[in-house]
Amino acid sequence: MNRRYGLMLIVLALIWGSSFMFIKVAVRELDPATLILGRLGLAALTLAIVVPILVGARATLSDVRDQVYRTSADPEEALKELRQFTKRRAGDPLLQENSKDIWLTYVRSIEDVSALAQQNLSGEVHFGVARRLLSEAQKALEEAKPFAPKEQSSEETRKLTEHFAELDKSITKFERRDKALAEIRTLHSTPDDILRAEGLGRQEGLQNDPEYNKLLKDLKDGLISQVSYEPSPTVPPARKEAEPMQSGLLVTARLTGGSASIPARNGVVLAMIRGILYALAENDGSLLWATRSGVDVTRLPVRLPATETAPEMTLILSQANQILTARDLHNGNVIWKYDLHAACLGQPMIVGLRAYIPTFDGKVHEIELVSGHLLGWYKLGLPMTNGGAHLPGSNLLYFPADSLNVYVLDVSQQKCVGILQSGHK
Repeated sequence: MNRRYGLMLIVLALIWGSSFMFIKVAVRELDPATLILGRLGLAALTLAIVVPILVGARATLSDVRDQVYRTSADPEEALKELRQFTKRRAGDPLLQENSKDIWLTYVRSIEDVSALAQQNLSGEVHFGVARRLLSEAQKALEEAKPFAPKEQSSEETRKLTEHFAELDKSITKFERRDKALAEIRTLHSTPDDILRAEGLGRQEGLQNDPEYNKLLKDLKDGLISQVSYEPSPTVPPARKEAEPMQSGLLVTARLTGGSASIPARNGVVLAMIRGILYALAENDGSLLWATRSGVDVTRLPVRLPATETAPEMTLILSQANQILTARDLHNGNVIWKYDLHAACLGQPMIVGLRAYIPTFDGKVHEIELVSGHLLGWYKLGLPMTNGGAHLPGSNLLYFPADSLNVYVLDVSQQKCVGILQSGHK
C-alpha cells in the first residue's frame, strides 16, 4: 500500500470512528428520527457534490476514448479532443490512475491521424493537409509521453518516430515537387530556361511526372514556334564570273619521264595545302587549277555530281570574306558566288538540288545549287558554331547551336520539327 492510500484509510477511520462520539452526544438533545434525517441529508448533500465531479471526469474520459476508437470518427477531431481533455485535467489524480489507458488511447489516435496524413499523399494529393496532420501527431506524441508505461514507452515511441520520419520524407518530396513546378511555370521558352527546367526535373526526379513533362513540352513547343522560315523576297541574278588561275600562285612543274604507263581517266583529285586548294588530274597528277581558300580552311570542299543542267562542281567556303563559291570541278571556273554576311563554321549540307549553310548569326541559308539563288533562310536565333548533319533517306537536317540545343529542320515542310538537348559543347 502506498502512502497516499494509507493516509486515506486513516482519515476514513477518524471520520467513521468520530461519528459514534457525535451520535452519543446528539441523542441527548435530539430524538432518533431527527438525528437519522440529519445524517442522511448531510450524506446526500456531500454525494451530490462529490459524485458528479468524479463520475463526470470518468465519463468525459470514456467519451473521448469512445470517439477515438469509433471507426466513423474524424481522427483529427478525436485527437484534438483527447489533447484538450488531458490539458484541462492536468494535475488531476484521475489521469495518473488511468495513465496506461490514456497512453494507449493517444497511440491509437496518433496512428489514425498518421494514416489520414498518408491518405492525403495518394490520389488527389493534399500535401499541405498531410503536413498539418503530421505536425499535430508529433505534438500529441510529446504530450502523451508522461502517460506511457515504462515497459512500452521507448518501443512505441521509436516506432512512431520512425513512421513520422518516413511520412515527413514523403511530404517533403511533394513539397519540393510543387516548388519546382511553380518555378517552371514562371520560365519562358528560351534555351536557358529550358535547360533550367530540365535541371530541376533531374534534381527532383520528375522525369516520369506527367505534369512536369507537359510543362517542359510547352516550353519546347514555344521555342520551336520561334524558329521561322523567311523566303527570299527577290531572286538575285547569279553572279557568274570567269576567274583564271590566280597569278600569285606558285605551282611547280610536274615531273616527267620514268613513270609507268597509267590508263587515261578524267577524274579530279582535290588537295588542300597551306590554305591553297589544288585540283589535280586523277590519271597523271597534273595540275588542272588552283585557288586560295584561306589558311582558316582545313577541310576539303563539298563536291557535287554533274546534272543535266550543271557540270560537276565543288563548293568552296572562305571564312576570310564569308563567301561561298561554286566552281567547275574540271576547269576551276566560277559558276556562282553567294555572300553569307556571317561566318560559317561548318560544311554546307546538300539535300537534292539545294544547299543549307549554317552561319554564326543564327541563320541557315537555303541556296539553289544550279544558279546560286537564295531561296530563303531559317532563323534559329542562336549562334551556329558547328556544321550540321543529314539523316540519310529523309528530309531532316540537324544543326547544333549554342545552349546545348540541336535544331531539327524538316526542309520539305520548311519548318523546325524538334529541338534536342544534347549536352554538346
